[in-house]
Amino acid sequence: MGRFFTLLLLICASVYSAATVLPPLRHTIETSAPEVSGAGVSTPADTFPANDSLPPVITCAPNVTLQIASSNCDTAYTYAVTAEDEQPGVIVAQVSGIHSGDPFPAGTTTNLFVAVDAAGNTASCAFSVTVTPAPGPMTLFCREKLTVNLGPDCTVAPTAAQVLQGAIGCPSEYVLEADLTMPFGNGPWVPAAFSQADRNKTYQIRVTSMITNNKCWGEVTIRDSLPPVLDCPEVNVPCALPTAHLTPAFLKDSLGISTGMPIVLENCPGNPVLSFVDVATNLPCDSPGTVTGYIRRFWTALDASNNVATCVQTINRHRSLADVLFPIDVEVSCANPDTTPAHTGGPYLQVGSRQYDLNTAGFCELDA
Repeated sequence: MGRFFTLLLLICASVYSAATVLPPLRHTIETSAPEVSGAGVSTPADTFPANDSLPPVITCAPNVTLQIASSNCDTAYTYAVTAEDEQPGVIVAQVSGIHSGDPFPAGTTTNLFVAVDAAGNTASCAFSVTVTPAPGPMTLFCREKLTVNLGPDCTVAPTAAQVLQGAIGCPSEYVLEADLTMPFGNGPWVPAAFSQADRNKTYQIRVTSMITNNKCWGEVTIRDSLPPVLDCPEVNVPCALPTAHLTPAFLKDSLGISTGMPIVLENCPGNPVLSFVDVATNLPCDSPGTVTGYIRRFWTALDASNNVATCVQTINRHRSLADVLFPIDVEVSCANPDTTPAHTGGPYLQVGSRQYDLNTAGFCELDA
């Protein structure tokens, strides 16, 4: 008849002050009840002693000092932590610090480990990894004049690699500031981050090394060189629409065809100026397919920084008998039996809330 013992070992934050809380460590041991033969009883050899109070022995790596290679901001370090116990089942867990093989940043990192044996006895050890940054240049050289471009969100923050010349070491060791007020050089110095309000302006920029406190200065000009993004979806309309009803505004506002206007995306606030040129083509009446003609609409978008985008939109005139609608029945007076289509109505096409008479639709090439 088997008996199972489950030991649940909790490592509490009150015992180990650490940033990481370890999950419960669970160790399960299975034993078998001894067979009784006469007056003697045997005990299994693999059952740990009930009075086991000796903690495991845990060994950490020694303290170490590393230097970051030139142009890097951290360095990887591999180490080993071991634990031994007189009984099997000892578990080692990291409480705080950085895992072996991962990058260590500049500064000192303390790595804390704990070992727990099957009886719940614990032991801990810690070691430190001190990382010193790579020595940067003793003298900084800023570019005399620099131009940066506003990005897709209409902002830009120059980097040390853009402003400085030559080897710079770790880019994060530098602070970039700008003087936005004339005369330049007297401050106030603010973080070098620019937006639409700074477009086409020139400021003084300063770079400072946080390690050596060395500085250099230059000029930065902010531009917007991203053109608008212009998308011109294809438009399909019935052949009965007159040319005057194929303008972008009429297609969108009067007929409810949203694709009549192109989709414009601009990185900076403000609506680009849109213009277009149409080139119309009429196809022979015996052309295959349902298209009787089309318009090539050449769009141009011009933003506030004179960036230009273009696209070509196609508006197809379609002829389809399945779309033809007929007037409802009407009654006429015997005294004045006017049965002309002008009085009784004729075949038509419906687009939105508008009806287009096929008798006057020259582009459809249909006899009604």
